[in-house]
Amino acid sequence: MEELLKKYTMRSIVISTLLILLAIVLILNPIQLLNTIMIILGVMVVVDGIWHIVSYFNEPAEFKAFSFELLEGVVEIVLGFIFILNPQWVISIIYLLIGIWIIFESIIKLQMSITLKDLVANWKIMVFVSILSILFGIFIIAHPFIATEILSMICGIVLLIAEILNLFESIYITIKMRKK
Repeated sequence: MEELLKKYTMRSIVISTLLILLAIVLILNPIQLLNTIMIILGVMVVVDGIWHIVSYFNEPAEFKAFSFELLEGVVEIVLGFIFILNPQWVISIIYLLIGIWIIFESIIKLQMSITLKDLVANWKIMVFVSILSILFGIFIIAHPFIATEILSMICGIVLLIAEILNLFESIYITIKMRKK
C-alpha cells in the first residue's frame, strides 16, 4: 500500500508541475497557446481526413456508392488546413457563436422576466441580469480576442491555484511517508 501511495504522489507531483507550467502559459500568453491548440487540432483533423480517404479506397466496390468516406475525408482535410493556416479566424468564429448564443439565451430570459413581473417579486433583478448578459454577449462578439485572453487568464489562474495546492499536498504526503 505504501509503495502504491509513493507512486501516486510522485505522479501527482509531476502532473501538478506540468499543469502549473501550463497555467503560467495560459496567464502570460493565452492567445499563442490557443493558436497552438488550434494548429494541433487542425493536424488531427487532417490526419483523420486522410484516414477517411484511405478507408474509402480500401472499401469493396459495392459499398463505395453508399459511403461518405471520400467526402468526409476531403471536408476534414479542408477544415484542418483552415485550422492550421488561420487559427485566429477559427477562434473568432467560435467566440462569435458563443456571443450569439449568450445574446439569444439572454433575450429569452429577458422576455421571461418581463412576462413574470406580476408573479415574481424580484423580476427587476432578472431583467438587470438579462441585460447585463446581452451586453456581455455583444462584448464577446465585438472583441473576441480580448474575451479569449480574459477567459484564458482566469482559467490559468484557477488552474495555477489548484495545482499549487495539489503540489503542496503531494509534497506533504511524501514528507509524512518518509518520517514513518
